[in-house]
Amino acid sequence: MLGFSDPDLTAIGGVGAFLAAIVLAGVAAYQARQSRNQAVAMHEQVEAGLAQERTLREMTSAQLRPVVHAHPSSRWVTGPDERLGIGPREMALAYSLSNNGSGVALRVQHGVNIGGMVEAPGYGKRIDALRAGEHVPTSGLTRAPRPAELLMVSVHQEEVPANYAILPLTYWVRYESVLGEQLQTSVQLSARQLRDLIPQEGEEAERDAGP
Repeated sequence: MLGFSDPDLTAIGGVGAFLAAIVLAGVAAYQARQSRNQAVAMHEQVEAGLAQERTLREMTSAQLRPVVHAHPSSRWVTGPDERLGIGPREMALAYSLSNNGSGVALRVQHGVNIGGMVEAPGYGKRIDALRAGEHVPTSGLTRAPRPAELLMVSVHQEEVPANYAILPLTYWVRYESVLGEQLQTSVQLSARQLRDLIPQEGEEAERDAGP
């Protein structure tokens, strides 16, 4: 042969086996790195896809989101007042709503919180849907042909504190978007801001007539 003794051949065989083990370990490590890289790349692709989906959902939501605001349109009106349908010792506030968003508002509810003490739900024309740019009622308080078209709250004197006329008022609106989002807006008026509203027709006529 080549003059190798059995111990030499055994040693050479051991070195070969060691080298083969190193090669196999390197191949395994390489394959593991490749698998990890593929897993990371796949995870990044999934995250990118989810981020794109979230962005698209947010854009769609923004395009379909209504923004409904309440617009106070009267001072406190004391009864009896046949036009507003309130009796003696009752007071009422009239207001309107507008959808300034870009989507349809569904199941619109509204009302007034009086000084954080009394929650008065609004009534009047039922609003199942309010389109973008729509205003309810379409006419003002004094021009509305029927009281049913008005949006208002009314309370009895016994339901509110004696100083109700100087309490701040919070007009609120709750509604849904076509995507099922639960939304709410509110606007607060001080007693002074309330007094600065346009007077009722009767008040204006009395002022013009003078003493």
